[in-house]
Amino acid sequence: MDKCTHECDFKEDENGYIWTMWGDDDYLKWLGIDPEKTKPVNKFVHPVMFETGERKKTKLTNQLRKAEKNACIPSQIRLRKELDIYEAELAKKQLNPPQGNDYHWAGYEQCIVTFKKQQTRKVAKELQLTVKVRTFHLGWGDPAENNGYMRGSKGSIDNLDPESKGYELLKAIRPY
Repeated sequence: MDKCTHECDFKEDENGYIWTMWGDDDYLKWLGIDPEKTKPVNKFVHPVMFETGERKKTKLTNQLRKAEKNACIPSQIRLRKELDIYEAELAKKQLNPPQGNDYHWAGYEQCIVTFKKQQTRKVAKELQLTVKVRTFHLGWGDPAENNGYMRGSKGSIDNLDPESKGYELLKAIRPY
């Protein structure tokens, strides 16, 4: 097995090979996509489910259970109050969802590719390659309405349509 042709961490041990790529550019190059010449519609994951807040609710619920198990009354009171406030906020958001930001995009944070030397598959000549990809929220906006770009981005200004007013405004603020 050869190393990546671009920047990535490579590790070999007795079990197999592991390649680790960080960020959009490394992962896209590994996929054979030139990030400089490709519109975001062909580079990133979309549409994705945006964080609804259920994870924070679960975290608070678990912390409250732990406080109850440990009989920590001050923590129970604080966590119960925090959970009640958060649940009220979630209910309010569900009744009045934000308009226009319901199409979300994800960028690539990390990719780990693993090849095991000793394959466990029974079929002869069948090899298994494991690919784990971690993503993050990159932006929002329907590419069909934005010329293949995002309407708003937490990432680079390059993910916005160069012909849009939002791009012109950001370019005036950040000329780089």
